[in-house]
Amino acid sequence: MLHKPELYRNTNAVMQAARSFLLNHGFTELMPSLLSPYQEPGAKHSVAVMGKNSLPLIEEINDASGNQVSVTGEHHFFLPVSMVVEKQLALEYSEKVFCFAPCIRLFDEFSIGSKKHLITFTQLEVEIRDANLTLVQATIQELLNAVGNEIEMLNLLDIDNTRVASLKAQPFPMLTFQEAIDQVRTDHEHGTKKDLSAEEESSLSRGFETPFFVYRYPVGVRDSIFHENEPELRSSQELWVVND
Repeated sequence: MLHKPELYRNTNAVMQAARSFLLNHGFTELMPSLLSPYQEPGAKHSVAVMGKNSLPLIEEINDASGNQVSVTGEHHFFLPVSMVVEKQLALEYSEKVFCFAPCIRLFDEFSIGSKKHLITFTQLEVEIRDANLTLVQATIQELLNAVGNEIEMLNLLDIDNTRVASLKAQPFPMLTFQEAIDQVRTDHEHGTKKDLSAEEESSLSRGFETPFFVYRYPVGVRDSIFHENEPELRSSQELWVVND
């Protein structure tokens, strides 16, 4: 287990390696938004209420249904979930952008007990105007290669060196979502449009020695922020890392 000094140092080194790569490849860094007039697709929570030159009126209500809070103020805003709206708007002014965005995501019914969702985390958001799948994958692979080189050079993380080396073993394999579930689900389950469970993801990733892409997710498995370039399929992809 990493103690706090090492955790801070290692996190900083990884962020700086990613930032240097993106800046050197013509990306513009955005500052994360704290408040937004837009509710992001998929967001199920987090509204900020502002008073008029003072705190809003906050009342706690405890009844049989549980604890509730009533807030009365002058204005309300949404808390950004992952800079999804803001980074796309920024592409009007810059062809390539990125942001280290703090994220807050409350669990929905599916996410509770999934063993693969976090409530708070910092996410590296990267957006390229008019990018195709090939360009996006190449950028991701080059970025991880740069991060792997930095980890290797500074001997940062208390992990098996084969994990670091796997970031540099490119190109990464590609699987469609259908090919992924074919490997981990029985025949009678194939007709269901549900995401892979944590156990299924672990089982699938153990078959690989390097990170790998999963793409062509069905509508209903990935949400509406992704384009539907083929009937019932989202133009979405994810990069998975090896799980011991």
